[in-house]
Amino acid sequence: MVRNEIHRQTEELVTSLTLYLPRLTEALLRAASSIQEGREAEGLSLVAEMTEGFGWVTESLDVLHQAWGEAAPEAHMHVAALNERLSQALAAVETYDLVLLADVLQYELAPEVEAIETWLSGLRQIN
Repeated sequence: MVRNEIHRQTEELVTSLTLYLPRLTEALLRAASSIQEGREAEGLSLVAEMTEGFGWVTESLDVLHQAWGEAAPEAHMHVAALNERLSQALAAVETYDLVLLADVLQYELAPEVEAIETWLSGLRQIN
């Protein structure tokens, strides 16, 4: 009974992530584009709005890793990759290097979020 409940909850979490991640990718690309086009305030505002979302994504991946353990080692790898790229974005914000920030959003974070989407899609096909 408990195992079925855990399975149901993890499936719901995967579904929520699957629905949210494409929106996060879109927001990353929109923020990068805004910065590149000289609308820095708009881009930085989008970045600020995404911080809570990234927190939820990394927490969710940690939950999946804990629930599935060795069956989902990629969850931990994705968390580490996200944290590394988020650190790069934070460093760019702290130094107000908006060119670097836009590059990190577009060429580092967006592809990592897409990689997580692909991984989740593969998990859904297995389960």
